[in-house]
Order: sequence, then structure tokens, then C-alpha cells
Amino acid sequence: MEYRLFKTLIGTSLACLLLSAGAFADWNEVALSDSTVSFGAVTTGEVDSIEMSVTNLLSEPVEIVNVGFDGDVFSTDLACIEIDPLATEFFNVYFSSEQNVDHADFLRVDLTRGVRSLVAEVTAEAHHPGTYYSDTRNKWAEDLKSSLTDIIDGHTSLGYTLARDHMYGHIDNVDGWVECVYTGRTAYFNTRAGATANNFNCEHTWPQSFSDEAEPMRSDIFHLYPSDVTANTMRAALDFGVVTSATWSSGGSKLGTDSEGQTVFEPRDQHKGNVARTHFYYIIRYDGLYNEYVDSAKMEEHFRNWHETDPVDSMESERNEEIYALQNNRNPFIDHPGFADRISSFFGTAVRALDPEVAVAPESVDMGTIGYDSTAYFHIAVINSGDDSLYVSSISSTDPDFVPGVSGLALAAKSYAYVWVRYVSGSTDTEDSTSILIASDDADESLVEIPVTVEVADLAGIEPGGGIAGAFLLHQNSPNPFTDRTAIGFNLAAASEVRLSVYDTAGRLVECIVRGEPMPPGEHRIEFVTGNLPPGVYYYRLMAGEQSQARRMVLLK
Repeated sequence: MEYRLFKTLIGTSLACLLLSAGAFADWNEVALSDSTVSFGAVTTGEVDSIEMSVTNLLSEPVEIVNVGFDGDVFSTDLACIEIDPLATEFFNVYFSSEQNVDHADFLRVDLTRGVRSLVAEVTAEAHHPGTYYSDTRNKWAEDLKSSLTDIIDGHTSLGYTLARDHMYGHIDNVDGWVECVYTGRTAYFNTRAGATANNFNCEHTWPQSFSDEAEPMRSDIFHLYPSDVTANTMRAALDFGVVTSATWSSGGSKLGTDSEGQTVFEPRDQHKGNVARTHFYYIIRYDGLYNEYVDSAKMEEHFRNWHETDPVDSMESERNEEIYALQNNRNPFIDHPGFADRISSFFGTAVRALDPEVAVAPESVDMGTIGYDSTAYFHIAVINSGDDSLYVSSISSTDPDFVPGVSGLALAAKSYAYVWVRYVSGSTDTEDSTSILIASDDADESLVEIPVTVEVADLAGIEPGGGIAGAFLLHQNSPNPFTDRTAIGFNLAAASEVRLSVYDTAGRLVECIVRGEPMPPGEHRIEFVTGNLPPGVYYYRLMAGEQSQARRMVLLK
């Protein structure tokens, strides 16, 4: 490494320096170790983690006031803490998902001291274990339906007699006892003859009359369950629903009318999820055989609710395994219940709704205190975490003294942009405020309001006529980004011993450019030659006596 030292006195005001150095500069004295983080391939149901860090190169502590993601597949253990000057806080980002799709979200870290919020895009590729459902990855709606149909189609048909023998004999038999799925009544038997003797028979959750008792639909064990004869008779081929006025009930199951006066059958709570997943399977396996129900759309609403409120249990999972051993196919909605969330309609054409989703960071801004007749900036990160383009039709302020840098913008899915807002103070002490209004085509949150406050006061340190008195300033390096060399400028308020150092994003010292060299007051410039330093983001810190400042620079190769 080498440097050349230049000294140049300048005659501009502190306000102009703030404008030129702060208005468009790539500043970030507090930064995350990465702006993009990829987990790569992760198995669904497992938890993976990546270590990150946040480094404070300011001369004063900075406090993290808010941390979060929009969705729930990513999380972090980064807490709202204070980070000391030139300190690095390490933390973990976690990922876990039940859906075998690509995921993307944005980690948002809001800070005090006017430092702009930190944003990092985090991605992961979730895969179901094994290869059985490989073709379903990243598929939705009708594409997912088709893939699932191809996977479970053409199963081994046992025939109606053998299918019932297996059902009574071991699939729904626990140590010789068989339970009615609707009433909970149990009897001791393991054959069809034993079922008849105990007033049991075979319930077809999908009525066999809908397919004219044809095979392989009739004998598909996924919709066959042991039932009390009376309960099975009551169910008949009725729609499933929620009974509000019952004419028959037993063990929690009911026959009667729903809130709209339709005659429906409601199974007991512990079997509702099974009924739902049986129908999901049957519609996928036998595409198009679902038109015999009276109100299939209303019934699907109940099924989705039951699918959530009565989740898959160990008995249902074991039943799935035993049927797979016999029929050579599985119920996808038992193996991976989340498939149902990616199919918007079972009883009709499924579509995937692609929507934008707006978020901002920070959600409020405290600009602190600025001097008379000064120009100050703050930045707002506008984030689109949705799956479709976001159109921000307007970015405005309720107070004209606060001026956004742009009046609108367009963001692609899974992207973000920083928007600066300029404030010009007057010459009297005051507390000023505004609300930044961001209007977009996000149907769920079309208008976001960000409250902003600032205090204006007479600050010492600026001489009339443009000279600088008592101003200690570290300027943005130029050019930035750079390749092999860049200039770093700074102003000293008094003669000082100067130390100028370069750090990586983890806060490790990379190079000490100036090592305690005495320098006079005024403006100075250092040319930094990188040598073999690898490309990346770095921070340079100036220390002069009790004062310290730091800035961010980007090295390209």
C-alpha cells in the first residue's frame, strides 16, 4: 500500500459540504456485512442459518430500533441493541419453509442517529425431501394440479373386495378394534363379515354414485373409511358443511341444514381434516369427477378451514404409508399440507394471484438537530416484497419544506430502492414535522404514511463568509466505486495527529494508511492505492485527537 498527501485550503460553507457529500453519496457508516444473502438449496421442514454482521464505524454509538422481515419463512436473532463505535455485532438469519418453492424477502434494520435503514435481500430454494414430489417444485395453481395428477395417477387398483379387506383388517384396525369415523363407536372385528355383524359398513367419502361405482374410483382406499351403518346412511351423498339446525347427531357428527337452509352433513371435529384432504386428493387424482355436489364452491371453503383446524396427525400419516404400500401412490395433502395453499381452487380452475406488496424502512424518521439555513437529507427504503411489479404513483410530503427526490417509481417484484428527502432549515429555532405519503397499487396497503420530525437550532462552528471554524469533516472518497486508487479528503479543525485506516465489512483492520502523523488544520487529501486488495465493500475511518468519522467505499476490479 502507498499514499500521497496533498493539502488544499477550501473556502466553502459547511452547509454546502453537507450537500455535496451527503446528498447523493454512497454513504453508510453503519452497514450489514452483505446486501444479498442466499441460503441455496434447503430441505423443507428443516431450519438453516447464515451468520451476518452489522458494523458501526461512526464515532458514537448507534442503536438498532427495529428489525424484521415481511414474511415468516425468514427470521433473525438480531436484537434491538446499541452498538459501540467501531464495533461489530454478529447475528444469525434463519430459514425454514414447508413449501418447496423459491423464497425471497428483505431483512430491514432501522437505526437511530439519522443513519438510513439497512436492507438485505435474503433468498432460499426449498426442496421437499426425496424425489417423489420433485416435479412440483416452484409450481402453482393448474400447473401444480397437473404435476400432482401425474405423480399419483395410475395407482394399483386392488378391487372393491380386497380394498375393504385391507381397510377392516389392518389399515383402520388397531389391535382388533375398528372405530366409526363419524360417531367414534368401536367394535372388535377384522373382516367384512365381522363388520356386518357389528353393524359397520364402508363409507365412501366421495360418494361412489358420482362415478357410477366404476373402478378404480370405487376401490381407492384413500376415500374408504369404516362407519357405523346408521351414520353412513345419514351422510348418504350429501354435501359436507356446517350444520346450524340438526335433525340427527351422534358422536359429534350432525345431519341438518346450514345457515343458508341447505341440507348438509357435518363430520365430527377429529375427522374433518381427513374429509378435506380426501376430497383434495380425489379431485386431483380423478380430474373432472366433482360435479355432482350441490354447492362445491361453498364446500371447498369449509374444507380449507377444516384442513387448517384439524391438521394431519400420526394416525393419518400411518394410514397414508399403508395405502402407499398397497396402491403405490400417496395423498400429497397428507405428506405436504401446504400444497393446498398453492391451489386457489380445487372445484374449478386454479389461478395464481401475483400481487405487489409494499413496505418501507424506517416506518418513522427522527432527523435530530440541524443548524440554521442548512440542508439535510434522510433516506427511505421503499421495498416491493410481492410477486408482481409495484407502481408507486406518488411520493409526497404534507409540508413543502420536505422535498422527496422523486415523485414516483416502479419496482420489480422482490426489489427495493432508496428515496432521499431534502429538508432546508430556516434561521429560527423550531421543531418541524411532516408526513411522507407513499401511494401505490398495493391493494392491501395503498397508502403508507411515514411521520418525520426535525429540530432546528443555532449550531456553532460555521464562520460567516464561508470559512470553516471548528469543522472536522471526512469527505466521500472520489471516485467511488473505484478500481486501483481513490482520493480521500478530510478537513481538520486544528493541528492533530491523524490516523486514517481501512476496514472490511466485519470490522477487521485491512490497512493503516496514515499512522499518527501530525497535520495542520485545513483541508487535506490522501490518494489510496489498493495494491492486491480484493474487490468488495470497505470502510475508511479518520481519527484526529478525540474526533472520529467513517465512510463506506466500494472497490471494483
